[in-house]
Amino acid sequence: MTGGTTNHNEIAGNFYAHFKLQMRVKNYKIDMGDVKLWIPCCRI
Repeated sequence: MTGGTTNHNEIAGNFYAHFKLQMRVKNYKIDMGDVKLWIPCCRI
């Protein structure tokens, strides 16, 4: 986020670190920031 505050940066970093540690037992990839994703369509 352009022009973000240092408080916002610290909160976001703490959340990312905690969330990444909690999700390490799952097969998830955690990214911090904007990322372009490609998700295949599921056909039901």
